[in-house]
Amino acid sequence: MSKLHANLLLLFVAALWGFGNIQQNLDPLSAVGMRCLIGGLLVLPLIFREGRMIMALSIALQQIGYLDTSVTNASCA
Repeated sequence: MSKLHANLLLLFVAALWGFGNIQQNLDPLSAVGMRCLIGGLLVLPLIFREGRMIMALSIALQQIGYLDTSVTNASCA
């Protein structure tokens, strides 16, 4: 993947992440879960194409880390 494609993908994912904050009629856990599901589905083809699972592993570990942290500390991650 070229540097330009990687940067454009990051910009696109960041935009989706930001647009996800517009939805206010869901409880927080459902909103975060839906946002992560959409982001994961969009990036999934790239994981298989690149053949690297480090990104998927890091996202899974981050979600596990959210289980034992406070809201204040989770917003810094």
